[in-house]
Amino acid sequence: MIANPTKVLCFHGCGQTKHKLAGILKEYTRIGEQYNLEFYWLEAKYHQPGGELTWYNKILVLDDIGSIAYSPELVSDVLEDIDLYINTHQIDVLWGFSQGGNVVDTFLRHKGNKRIRTAVIFSGYALVEDQPIVSDLSILNVISKEDEVVPHLLAPNAYKSTKTIYHNKGHRIPNARDVIREICLFSRQ
Repeated sequence: MIANPTKVLCFHGCGQTKHKLAGILKEYTRIGEQYNLEFYWLEAKYHQPGGELTWYNKILVLDDIGSIAYSPELVSDVLEDIDLYINTHQIDVLWGFSQGGNVVDTFLRHKGNKRIRTAVIFSGYALVEDQPIVSDLSILNVISKEDEVVPHLLAPNAYKSTKTIYHNKGHRIPNARDVIREICLFSRQ
């Protein structure tokens, strides 16, 4: 009998769509099948000037990354939407890229859900605040010292167990097969 799949919910970056991220992660989904991963895609509901999508109800200014303060008014509706989606689709793992990584981190620290076993944050950052420890989760930060959009030093670090994979691709998701396998295996925990 085949074990139940691990359900992975993915969050795109600001200015992307769920379809664009699905295209970027095409090799991840292909290799992920070998690890019995099943992928789901959530899409931001707010628009930046010019129509690009953003996760929060405030325009994201790239120069402000690293200094954006946490506030319930900024995030609460998004966190409620995510919690509902997790419960409805029985999600086990969260993956987020850039602002989507910030959404994953913010959700884990402020809302959480007992179903979530782990998370992978690609080029993510935390909102500025006193960061409570999420002791029962381990996360994987996938970051680049060459990232000029989200400096690697801004990667979320409010977890007792954090693993890091470094790559040299800048503000991108790495596509080396050995890295993809390591990320898929981590997600299968």
